[in-house]
Amino acid sequence: VTSTGGNNLIRTSIISGNLGNGIEIGGNANGVQVTDTAFGTNTKIQAPIPNSGDGILITGHAHDNAIGGFQPSVEPQVTASSNDQYGIAIVGSAHNNDVFNTYVGTSGFAIQNLGNRLGGIYLGPGTSSNTIGGAFDSLQNKILNSTDGPGVIIQSSNNNVLLQDQIQNNAKGGIVVLGGRKNQIGSAAAANLIDQNGQDGLYI
Repeated sequence: VTSTGGNNLIRTSIISGNLGNGIEIGGNANGVQVTDTAFGTNTKIQAPIPNSGDGILITGHAHDNAIGGFQPSVEPQVTASSNDQYGIAIVGSAHNNDVFNTYVGTSGFAIQNLGNRLGGIYLGPGTSSNTIGGAFDSLQNKILNSTDGPGVIIQSSNNNVLLQDQIQNNAKGGIVVLGGRKNQIGSAAAANLIDQNGQDGLYI
């Protein structure tokens, strides 16, 4: 998806087993919402059919796009699991994108372990002002079970916000921050739950 218009909705799909990424949102795309879609699993969202790249890749100058929503159908929420790279990767100059009410690394009802290999969510160099989670319980992401990496990586990325997320059982730690500035991880009113990870809960 590389359009610059708004009101693009991707809903109620299974996007799995592809040789690249499940979906790529790039160019100057904005106003794209992905809701109630699974990336890297079977139709029951219980077993792995990995994409060889990321489940969801947001790149280029893509901005003001939303991963998550509240339009449940046969799929309870966005699920990005079992992919060979990251569940969700935000790279390039992508900015002001939101990820909420999304399961990363687990099954549709958070029962089976379906970890992504490199990590759950990756915010790469040059990205900025993305929000992972939010101030309300309903916006919480579950970021679980990464097999070879941490739950969240922030690498030379600025002004991002992580609120109210559940980050557990990731092999290489909960949140790893490698450079960047003015990133907010939790607040008094919207704390993240970071525990039971294989290494540090938070590494800066």
